[in-house]
Amino acid sequence: MTTMTNPHELLTTVPYLMGSHPEDSIVFVAIKDGQASFAMRMDYPREFITEKLTLLIDHLQKECGEEVVIVFYKPDDVEQCADFVSITQRLLSEARIPIAEFIIVSKGRWRSVLCTDLDCCPPKGTSLTPAPKKELLARIGRIEEIDYSTADFHKLQQSGALAVNDLLVEYREKGSGVSLNLIALVLVRLLDLQVRDYALGVASESIQGEMLPMWRWITSIAPKGFIAPPATLFAELAYENGDRTSAMRFLEKALADDPEYQLAKLLRRTFAAGWLPENFRAMRAELHPKICATLFDTHTQDE
Repeated sequence: MTTMTNPHELLTTVPYLMGSHPEDSIVFVAIKDGQASFAMRMDYPREFITEKLTLLIDHLQKECGEEVVIVFYKPDDVEQCADFVSITQRLLSEARIPIAEFIIVSKGRWRSVLCTDLDCCPPKGTSLTPAPKKELLARIGRIEEIDYSTADFHKLQQSGALAVNDLLVEYREKGSGVSLNLIALVLVRLLDLQVRDYALGVASESIQGEMLPMWRWITSIAPKGFIAPPATLFAELAYENGDRTSAMRFLEKALADDPEYQLAKLLRRTFAAGWLPENFRAMRAELHPKICATLFDTHTQDE
C-alpha cells in the first residue's frame, strides 16, 4: 500500500495502483488507515452519471473504504464538470464516505477541487509536464564524477547520501516540482555503490510509503544509463510491501538499462527464491549502520 500526503504524490501513485496511466477516466482510490488500499476506474461518463457513480460507491462501501480520493481525468472535449463534481460530492456525502482529496486533470494540468490556496492550486491548474530528460541530462553532465583515486572521494559520497535525504524532503513538499539539479545529483551519485546502498538502507518502514512513488517517478524520468539504480530501489521496496508484480517489472527495467547490474540480478534470484519481506528488513537493520559509519565516520575514513 502507498501513503499519499499531497496531490503531487497522489498523481504519481494512481498510475502505480492502476498499472497504467488513466485517460478519460474517473478513478476512486479507497483509503484505509491513511493508506491507499485499492483503486477503481471507469470511463468518464457522458450519460447515466448518477447510476455509474453509485456502482463505484457501492463497491467502495463493500470494501469498507474509510475515505476516498478522487481523480477526474477529464476528456479534452469536456469544457467544464462542475455539475459532475457536485453530484459526486453529494452521493459520497449521502453514503457518509469522506473525500480526502479530489483532483481534476485536464489538458496536461491538474487542480484540487478542495484546495482554496490559489498559490498551491491556481484556477488554471498546475502543469503535469515531467522534468524533460534532455534538460536533466544536461544537468547530469555538470555533476562532478567521483574520482576514487583521490584522498577525499568520500566527501562526494557523503554529498550523494545527503542528496537522497534532501530528495525525499523536497518530493514531500513539491512532488514532480523537485529541483532538476537535485535530481541530477542523486542520479549521478546513485552510480556509487555506497550511496546506492545508503538509499536502500535509509528506507525504514515509516517512510517506505513515500519512497515508493518517489523512486517510481525518478525511474520514469531518468535518462538511459541512470535508470538501473532507482528502478532497483523501487523494486526492492515494492517486493517488501507485497507488490511482487511491480517488483519484477522494475527489475526488468533495471536490467534493460544495465544487463550486468549486480544488485538487480541478485534481487531477481532472491525474489525467485521467495525471500520473506522480513529478511530484507533484517538485512537493512544490520547493514545500514555499517554503511552510515563508512560514509560519515571520519575517524574510520582517515585510518
